[in-house]
Amino acid sequence: MFNGKNYVLPRGKTSKVPKFVADEINRARAAQSHLDSTIDAMLENMQEKANTIK
Repeated sequence: MFNGKNYVLPRGKTSKVPKFVADEINRARAAQSHLDSTIDAMLENMQEKANTIK
């Protein structure tokens, strides 16, 4: 919801939205990508530590 208005965007299709909506979608995607990278790095670190214990 942006400024009291809902936007329903179908996955895999191009939609026209105001710039502020597109900016927020891009910000959310970047945040998710960063989170995914952080989780991957943490899992790799944990696996390395587990391998040293064995």
